[in-house]
Amino acid sequence: MEPSKESDKAGGTTTCEKDMDIWQIDFLKTTMDSRAPCVLFVMDVRTGQLLGHRPITKETSSIAHALSPIFRRYGLPERILVDCCSQFPTGEDQQTFQSTMAALGVAVHRAAPSAMKGRMESLMAQYMAGRANGK
Repeated sequence: MEPSKESDKAGGTTTCEKDMDIWQIDFLKTTMDSRAPCVLFVMDVRTGQLLGHRPITKETSSIAHALSPIFRRYGLPERILVDCCSQFPTGEDQQTFQSTMAALGVAVHRAAPSAMKGRMESLMAQYMAGRANGK
């Protein structure tokens, strides 16, 4: 998808961010047991839609591998927002993740923690409430 362009005040063009495919990813530990898997959540920033969630364990080869079913379903985003790559439960570092995504043509940006709150945390809370209710 080609992002739309708008004229800025200086007469140039800027990418209209609302038309870009930007995803946000975050992780949720479901128990206090460090051996238990956590859950990778993927949200479309523009629509607020939960695109998917996947269990992640230390045996998961990479976050990109965990994202592959979501990529197959929705295609590749233009950008992925993360809050802190050092929290990746697979042990991979930010550079490895960014390199892998760059090879796919996806930019990775570290967003300020305050920008990552809100809708994603609401989706995660709904997930946990569903688990508590046996859904």
